[in-house]
Amino acid sequence: MHSIKTRITAMTVCAVVITMVIASAFGVKTIRDIGNYNAEQTLLLLCEKGHKDLDYYRAGYFNVGIQ
Repeated sequence: MHSIKTRITAMTVCAVVITMVIASAFGVKTIRDIGNYNAEQTLLLLCEKGHKDLDYYRAGYFNVGIQ
């Protein structure tokens, strides 16, 4: 039979390992969410900039003959 000291040590180690696994899972999910959000914001800004660049180009191109 195992002694009480061994049982307590084993239970403590198991609790620590389970806690680490849960904390790691939450950390991975949070990092993925932040990465996806940042990627989405970057793409949105690139699209907005491209749209503004096209508007500027079209406005300059069509207004050349008017002046």
